[in-house]
Amino acid sequence: YILALISNSRKKFVVKSLRHLKIYNDFEYVLGGDNFISKVQAFKHIFKIIGIKSKEAIYIADRAGDVVVAKQAQCDMISVSNKYSWSPLKEIKKATPDKIIKNLRELEKILL
Repeated sequence: YILALISNSRKKFVVKSLRHLKIYNDFEYVLGGDNFISKVQAFKHIFKIIGIKSKEAIYIADRAGDVVVAKQAQCDMISVSNKYSWSPLKEIKKATPDKIIKNLRELEKILL
């Protein structure tokens, strides 16, 4: 898998956070909110750079609003819902993501 991170936060902050967590090198592409006008456009840009179709991508996030973005970008969506999530489970379910998980460790079962 190619990992890309798209965040509404400024890229400088995102990069600093990823380096602090020692996971910066895990990501092939990192875009911050200062790099794009909309997340949908950011996804389309990343898809083009990577050379994939939107249906080959999986968007992983913890906000109900991100489910809407995934649908607009026409990619699959996995929502993470736990006590640290931005949106409560009820809102995430209402947005109808493709899959809901409780933590990122569950990704291994889904992706492999």
